[in-house]
Amino acid sequence: MDDEIARIVTGAGTETSTQTRDRLWDEWKNSVVKIKTDGGTGTGFFVDDHTIATNYHIVKGSRNFTATDLNNNVYQLGERVFADPQHDLALITIHGPRPQHIKPFQIATGDVNQAPTRLFHLGHPLARDLTFIEGRVKGLADERQYLTATNEVVSPSRQLHNDRKLKDPANASFLSQELLVVEADGVTHGSSGSPFINAKGEVVAIVSKGINHRDGIVYCEPGKFLNRLIANSRQESKVDLPETEFVSSVGKYETGIEHYFNSLRYTPKVWFRDSIPLGIAGTGAALSQYSALNQFMEKKSPIRVNPGLTLAGTAIIPLAVGDLGGYNGARDSLTETKYGLALGADATMAAGFAKKTLANAIKPGTLTPLLGRAGVALGVVGVAGRLATELIPHHYSVTVPFVNTIK
Repeated sequence: MDDEIARIVTGAGTETSTQTRDRLWDEWKNSVVKIKTDGGTGTGFFVDDHTIATNYHIVKGSRNFTATDLNNNVYQLGERVFADPQHDLALITIHGPRPQHIKPFQIATGDVNQAPTRLFHLGHPLARDLTFIEGRVKGLADERQYLTATNEVVSPSRQLHNDRKLKDPANASFLSQELLVVEADGVTHGSSGSPFINAKGEVVAIVSKGINHRDGIVYCEPGKFLNRLIANSRQESKVDLPETEFVSSVGKYETGIEHYFNSLRYTPKVWFRDSIPLGIAGTGAALSQYSALNQFMEKKSPIRVNPGLTLAGTAIIPLAVGDLGGYNGARDSLTETKYGLALGADATMAAGFAKKTLANAIKPGTLTPLLGRAGVALGVVGVAGRLATELIPHHYSVTVPFVNTIK
């Protein structure tokens, strides 16, 4: 649209679209930062002298944060984080005051239904340099509509995960939460936590998520929720809050070996959950070859039960359940691939133990040795494959002991 036609009315008067973009860029470019955590990158912005706002999903599960502004000033983020997980928002304190050239954003106080049609985005898509993108408001949606739309493009297992969320009565309040839908080509991974501002420079909404970034459509948290979090954090900061521990669903990229050692320090129960079933399966496979034990059990049982195989088969169940949960909760292709391969290894182990069990249960005959050998081979391949998947890195859960969650 021609600039002479596309004029925007601001508090300072009437100006063209180009003048508005130039003014907003000059005024706010220094107030947006690129956030780097253990799990990746995102965007944040100053809301006061010592606080940066961003998405909760960017900082959860990470113990180290840094923020870099347009002038390459690096801020060490403090150990005080206020979070609103339900609305995917977080406030992070920084050490020391902000430099004088940074101006904190103001958050729009009006109803999101009254948001202007045109908004302006400042962020770091794909962790690149700060980018200015103009967006157009498409309307409002809620979490239920977002999950329903997501089901059209995700894997069948992820669809099941979403369906459970949609059907769970406990999620009624969460599913009814409003989201501002904005069309803005170029807003993608790395833009999470970035502001959409109006022509006055007020933050109207905060980028939160998309649907495979299809058609440049992004779903944003309305600014009113950030206003509430800021007010609550300032009130709570007057008292010495007790530390609140929580376990995130997305943490640091680690291999299985690294995860086991780190879990021993941070979350031992996760180490036991992941390690014990695999250890039992391996022990069961070894015991299945112990003929003296098998002969004893055969005398005590009406069928030819192999205690080792029974133990191993039982251990596969929690292992497969955990792998299925990891696959459904994957937020990146590498994690999804890891757990997909793990589930394949679990199925191979199950098939091997089933064949060996069948060979033990039926009367000796021509097929018995063949079934037994095939079962052992499949079992060995499955265990080896499942162990090999532990070398593939993915996002692991870690405990963050310093986050204060404010409802």
